[in-house]
Amino acid sequence: MPAQDESLRAPESLPARAPARGERTLIVASLGAILLIALAWAHPGTIIAQGDRSPLLDPLNEAAKCNTAWSDGSAYVGQTNACFGVALYLLIYAAFNAVFGLSYGQVILAALILGLCWLGAFRLCRTVGLTAPFACIAAWAYTLNPARPTYLVVLPSFDMMAAATPWLFNALFVAVDPARRPRARLWIAAIAAVVGAQLATTPQIILAMALGCLAWAFLPMRLAADAREYALWALKTLVIASVASLWWALPSAISYFSGDVTRVTNASQNGWIFGNASLLNEMRWTASWTWRFLDYFPWSGVSDRSAPLYLSTFTLIGGVIAGLLFASGRSLRIVRFCGALALFLLFLAKGTHPPFEVLNLWFFKIPGMFLFIEPAGLTIVAALCAALCLGIALESAPEMFRNLPLKRLLSGAAIGGLIVSNLAVITGAVFHESSGFEPAMHVRVPAYWFDIARRINRAPPGGAFVLPADPTQYAEYSWGFYGADTLARDLLHRNVLLPGATRGYVLPHAQLSIERKLASMLDAGSPLVAPALRDLGIRYVIYRNDVLLSTGFPFSSRQAQATFAEYPVERFGALDLYDLGAPPSGPLSTAFAVIGEDATPIEPGDQLELRALAERVPRVTPSKMLDGAVRLTELQAPNRQASDRLIWRSVLGPASGSIVAGQYRSQLRAAYAVDKTPNSTETNTYGQLQLIRGDDGLPIPRLVGRVARERGELYLEVVVPSARIVHCEVDIGVRPRRAADYTLTVNGRDMDRIHVVASATPIWLRIPGVRLLPGRNELVASRSSYPLASYAALLPPRRFVGGAFEPYEGQLEFKHIVAESRPAPTSVARAMRPLGFTTRLQLKNGATLLLEPAPGEPGHPSAWVIGLNLRGAKYQCAERIDDGFPVDLRETVRQCFEGIGRTLDADAVAHVEITSLWLVTGPGGEQTGVAPFATFALSSRMERPVAVRVAGAFGARRHVLPASGSAPIVIDLPSGNAHISIASTAADISNLAIGAAPQAQLDEADVSIALQFGGFYAARIADEVPRLIIIRQAYHPTWFALMFSPGPRVLPHVEVDGWRNGWYAERAGLFVAVNSLVIVQFAFGVLSAIALVWLWRRSR
Repeated sequence: MPAQDESLRAPESLPARAPARGERTLIVASLGAILLIALAWAHPGTIIAQGDRSPLLDPLNEAAKCNTAWSDGSAYVGQTNACFGVALYLLIYAAFNAVFGLSYGQVILAALILGLCWLGAFRLCRTVGLTAPFACIAAWAYTLNPARPTYLVVLPSFDMMAAATPWLFNALFVAVDPARRPRARLWIAAIAAVVGAQLATTPQIILAMALGCLAWAFLPMRLAADAREYALWALKTLVIASVASLWWALPSAISYFSGDVTRVTNASQNGWIFGNASLLNEMRWTASWTWRFLDYFPWSGVSDRSAPLYLSTFTLIGGVIAGLLFASGRSLRIVRFCGALALFLLFLAKGTHPPFEVLNLWFFKIPGMFLFIEPAGLTIVAALCAALCLGIALESAPEMFRNLPLKRLLSGAAIGGLIVSNLAVITGAVFHESSGFEPAMHVRVPAYWFDIARRINRAPPGGAFVLPADPTQYAEYSWGFYGADTLARDLLHRNVLLPGATRGYVLPHAQLSIERKLASMLDAGSPLVAPALRDLGIRYVIYRNDVLLSTGFPFSSRQAQATFAEYPVERFGALDLYDLGAPPSGPLSTAFAVIGEDATPIEPGDQLELRALAERVPRVTPSKMLDGAVRLTELQAPNRQASDRLIWRSVLGPASGSIVAGQYRSQLRAAYAVDKTPNSTETNTYGQLQLIRGDDGLPIPRLVGRVARERGELYLEVVVPSARIVHCEVDIGVRPRRAADYTLTVNGRDMDRIHVVASATPIWLRIPGVRLLPGRNELVASRSSYPLASYAALLPPRRFVGGAFEPYEGQLEFKHIVAESRPAPTSVARAMRPLGFTTRLQLKNGATLLLEPAPGEPGHPSAWVIGLNLRGAKYQCAERIDDGFPVDLRETVRQCFEGIGRTLDADAVAHVEITSLWLVTGPGGEQTGVAPFATFALSSRMERPVAVRVAGAFGARRHVLPASGSAPIVIDLPSGNAHISIASTAADISNLAIGAAPQAQLDEADVSIALQFGGFYAARIADEVPRLIIIRQAYHPTWFALMFSPGPRVLPHVEVDGWRNGWYAERAGLFVAVNSLVIVQFAFGVLSAIALVWLWRRSR
């Protein structure tokens, strides 16, 4: 029979008193255990960082860069950004680092957040009516739920959400008692105002937490004696909490509509996130896509294969079932509600997995619901509900059942399940050194990074430009870090421009446009790179030789040396530092003349290059001028003649035009001419593809798939892009933690057996004479088993390497490749059939390969095979290309040749001709139920000289605009009119300008800033002349400016150069520019503080 429901008292019968002695002992012991567990994670001299967690070495600097609603912490050009809410967390982090040091400060802060998480869950369980021992078990079940390792420390926003949610639930539940509602409202408003701001950069978990709280509020409303009054109280509390949150919520909401979205926002493109999120795995809280990969969780394999470990992950859902069996009365109502809410949230989190996946797809189409494409927030709320059910089940279970102490047995089983399911967290293996696939999670940042940071931070003002660009927000460092790349931003007390490293969900269009333009200029070796960077306020260029080159922006160290050869360079370990000299102007400048641009609006990146070409004269579209403003083209410089109107034309094909050169000598300037004619082949269905033709080229095997299996087995999938059998030496990185025998199996046939000695780090396993068939091949490197070997990943690390492995476990290299002379059938390993089309394309500068998703067998993605011709020699190589991402073919070719130990420089790659492009996929030819195959587009740019004819009163002269890489052309024009004609050989002329000669001195002039703070500028303007005042921040309508001369006057706001903010002023006085969102932040922040004080006074 179920036990009586006497232990679950009504909330109004729970007096707000201090805990009893036994309860205090449980609290102190539990919090002490959390601290001891966390201290075991630290290792002096290292910091925990991988994946989304970058090494946070200077949190005070990070806080200074993002403490206002407008900042340049994420975008060099500035943006309205939600990261200002994280400033409080960063300040606390900095304090812990100052007191406890870098290594221990990180884990002690994590222990504090975990402690608050446990304490909140314990307080909630006690409020619901659980006795202290069972409330303690339930709190541990929530704090150490099986999903915790997926975000512990590396995703602090999820840790903070997990800590805040039980306190919100508790405040909503204690409000059943009318006398405690004022204090509950204070708690809810304070959490919303303070903790909510820390989560603003991850809106999906705010939405998940809000949804969970709204659903949870129905439970106490049903239990309250005055349900109507409780509902009104909850509604008023929601309004007050929203008002208290406006200081961060309003600027954050605006920020998500103020730029280009850099993340995909639909379920189909995020299907990989739900790859492991079946309903079964959701109920185990192991639904993270990373759970399937031993790279991330070396213990996941043994957890899924070992019965005790596997069953332990069902502890929470088992608590829900047991609660339904044992609870009765009021406690049963709570279990039913919490169980239903947990299952509903888990159903949403499963994504497109069955059952009823149509409902999930429909849900994602609701406006704003795309935020649930990252389901971790939902599972956190579900874990809290399930943990509460577990506590009620243990509390309600009978003491005895058939002479067995049932309650004690169930309690012991629950405690054991909690320990076993999170053994990796308890032992410290969660921050593993066990996997050799990824760098060790305890990172030791090289000293030269700190050296270069000290050098720049003490140097004269100027921003920093970091190369090479990152392929995504992640970068891979040779010293052992792979993850979010904020290292330079973190260490340098400067504004940092790091192309490719997107941070957040939105970036200003100007930032992306400027990055693309700089990439093309660097790629072409344009001499305008340095002037353009200096115009952006950048003085220092850092080239990192310790990161892997981006395939989308393969700018090598040699190219950097050639581009910045005339500037002094210093070497700091693997870092090169170039000093470009002081920027021509600071963040605030003034101009007396502008270019009135009547043509089609130009991209900000093109404007940047034009400024470097045309003496940095600002450009403004007259049609965008505000009413009442003097036309900027009529502005005059003091004591100078009126400026001629400067023009710019983008010439497509043969063209001509007339210009007015003015009463003084002027110049015609051009950067370089490029041919952007696309060279593309389109394939719509599989049926249009042709079979691969055999050739006599040297095949280069390529690794296209790798899976780490349990018991030390490596599964490797290799494509041989040839119609002939290949013999070669295969080198595989393995990690024999004990002496073992390794066997290599190729396509089901044993090739060799090698004995290796124990090694703490990966070593090379070299197998000569391996026979590979054309197409796909399966290679399995299996290790002889030894007792308990598979459980080693759950034990504490034996040593902290603090860096990268050489080689990585699973790394594969091919040497001494020889192809048989006779043809052979396609690989029989998986009966794969290569399909493809043939085309001949010259591998021109800037060639990119754009692919839409190409479906393959589950677990066996498709691969592209590229046939090459280099100076008469034929080659073939295979490359796995991530779906939907552009791939730079030059870098792909380099990687292919590196597979056989041959290095190609930029000059050699320029002579490569692509003879064929194939897709290798599964059997069946035409596949149904999938989208059309892909669109293949190879766009290229061929630099070439372009003939330009200039005719005027002085007669006709013919000039040749040089190809990129040469100095920009400058043609002196005498006074009077002139006619310019472009020869028909040009497909596109890049950046042709006519402007005043340098002696006219119409450039921008620097203005000394009296005060600058975040989105606030103040300066004194002395001269009584018309001018344009410009700040180097991305244009946004939330900016406005006042001129006090002596009274305040709002200045007309215009967009300058397609991205900067400018204001027209005619008088001298105090100039103040401010972003209105900063005012909103501080004004509503004061309002929020007043509201919290008012609530506190009322709650006393």
